[in-house]
Amino acid sequence: MRSGKSTDKTNRPVDDDDDEDAGEGPSVPPDMKPGVKVTGTRSEANIESFSLKDLRGLRKDYTRRPDESIISWLVRLWDAAGEATILDGTEVRHLGSLSHDPVIDQGMMRGTNPHSLWARVLDSVAQRYLCADDLYMQQTQWKTIEQGIQRLREMAVAEIIFSDDITSRNPDLVPCTSVMWRKLVRLGPHEYASALAIMKRDERDETVLDMAKKLRAYADAVHGPTHARIAAVETRLQKLEDKIEENHKRLRNEIKEDLLQISAAPIRGPGIQHRRSPDGERRKHNSHIENKPLTIPKDFDLHLETKSVTERDTIALHYFPEYQWLVGFTVAATVVYVVTEAYCSIMKSSQEMNISVVWCLLVLAFAVYPLLKILFSLTAHYFIAKDGGERSVCVTFGFFFFVKAMAILIVTESYLEFGLESGFSNFSESVMQFLEKQGLESQSPVSKLTFKLFLVVLCSLIGAFLTFPGLRLAQMHLDALNLATEKTTQALVHINFLSPLHMVLLWVKPITKDYIMNPPLGKYSVPLMSEDTFDTMRLWIIILLCALRLLMMRSHLQAYLNLAQKCVDQMKKETGRISTIDLQKMVARVFYYLCVIALQYTAPLVMVLHSTLLLKTLGNYSWGIYPESDTAAENNLLPSSVFSESPSFDGKTKITAVQVTMALGSLKNIFTPLLFRGLLSFLTWWIAACLFSTSLFGLFYYQYLTVS
Repeated sequence: MRSGKSTDKTNRPVDDDDDEDAGEGPSVPPDMKPGVKVTGTRSEANIESFSLKDLRGLRKDYTRRPDESIISWLVRLWDAAGEATILDGTEVRHLGSLSHDPVIDQGMMRGTNPHSLWARVLDSVAQRYLCADDLYMQQTQWKTIEQGIQRLREMAVAEIIFSDDITSRNPDLVPCTSVMWRKLVRLGPHEYASALAIMKRDERDETVLDMAKKLRAYADAVHGPTHARIAAVETRLQKLEDKIEENHKRLRNEIKEDLLQISAAPIRGPGIQHRRSPDGERRKHNSHIENKPLTIPKDFDLHLETKSVTERDTIALHYFPEYQWLVGFTVAATVVYVVTEAYCSIMKSSQEMNISVVWCLLVLAFAVYPLLKILFSLTAHYFIAKDGGERSVCVTFGFFFFVKAMAILIVTESYLEFGLESGFSNFSESVMQFLEKQGLESQSPVSKLTFKLFLVVLCSLIGAFLTFPGLRLAQMHLDALNLATEKTTQALVHINFLSPLHMVLLWVKPITKDYIMNPPLGKYSVPLMSEDTFDTMRLWIIILLCALRLLMMRSHLQAYLNLAQKCVDQMKKETGRISTIDLQKMVARVFYYLCVIALQYTAPLVMVLHSTLLLKTLGNYSWGIYPESDTAAENNLLPSSVFSESPSFDGKTKITAVQVTMALGSLKNIFTPLLFRGLLSFLTWWIAACLFSTSLFGLFYYQYLTVS
């Protein structure tokens, strides 16, 4: 036998008037648990060694129920066990599967040292889910105040698991933030919305327990008379049930006496089979009906009603903060870019840095981040699942774009005029000249093979990231075509889908540049425009196509939301029955992923737009609206004359400023516009090519393969 272990159980205030709802509300913590001896008045629990019988009792009390979500089970586990149940690895393995989730159960069994069961469960759940939103998505709407308190405590458990600022493991002592309260209001009935909003207006530090007391006080104030009437009715029903139970007992006794008199007489034959009590049959039948979910025929005449989506409806959606941040920051950065371009064109300043470049780079970073977060979170689920088709799609398209990028980089400049070869040569020469001036060995920092290998890896990652946005765009394109009734709208939908192809063809020299600049007109060759004019036209075409895609965003998102009615219509063609819970999940799942779809639609658009803006600025292109200054004068900064006529600077400040200016001038001589033209042209072309390739594959899949 192992020596006894001891721990202190966290004191949690318990309201004796709470409703005990096994399906929704938490169960009241029992005074005594198997293996726990409470001594004194400080709730100190001495944990003794658990026998197999005790472990079986723990397993019966702590096992997750069939229709119970993970987050609801965690709240019930805290109320039932708290931090007083200390188990080692062997005892946890004897408990078996408590959560019915293999990942969580295996995480609980790690470690041989004694730890509280609550700490083991929290650590394993943190490893199972990536963020708190994955637990929030399991929450359903609440109707009563007790159910609302349950949802609030579930949010507190999620904050304990995923927040680094919370040190307490008691859900009742977790601070109730404004974000948690807004989610609670969003999940509640509309008649409670105004009262709950007034209940927490300020930013005072209030715990979940404090807000639960406020909710119960509000419920008592509103529903007090009703509860009194209900209590009176319940009392009368209880008395009636007691009388019925007495009559049943008397009837059972009479039947038992009759059976004893019959059994005393000699009986011939094989014997009498045991008959089940009518009360037992009735109780079994009633429990079976209560546990069985409500179902309806699949061919039921069901029509969904439409409702306008407001900002309040989207607050609790998955990835809504990321989408809101991306849109807001992109609009701000675009405005800053336009103002900066107008300032530079009017002031003709060649000594100041164009700050719009920094904003465009930040926009590209924030555009890629949501896609990375979505892809990584989804990929984690794909690789955990045993039969994950999405995992194969990610890996397949990643290798496909890897091979495609290698093939594209082999094509000469006479077909695809990116300018990578000339840009890399100019970069190598600039680096060698810089090293010679510094007295170092003049050798290129990177070979051409390494440079192209880096581009190939980057291209394969971008292609993998744009796989599911392209597939989703193809499905929305088909649904938007069915939704459009006018010929003009259908034409715009087709042009929007083919816009990446138009961008790709702008860099194919034999198709666009050769025919536009030198069109074949019999014996004569009359150029329609100069090379600089063609570059300007290419920039404007990309911006106009991005504006068209932004204009068609509303129709595509509406086409996605119509998938709910499409799923219902498909269900009507099937036979059998479906539970109302599954039907609600099928319809709500479409709206829940609205922000994810919006991110997949807007993020590639933002990447193409701002890579084009970077191409114009860093590549020293022109918009064609105003006359450009001499690019040579812009590139050749004279650091020595920048502060020569600035008497306001002291000696040290002047020397430091001159050194910084010389360093920036050296970097500008290394990273020339010729290099940026090659890199950004290839990046813009590759994003459009990947988006069109995945969209074309998705169009073929949804148009032909799913139908067959």
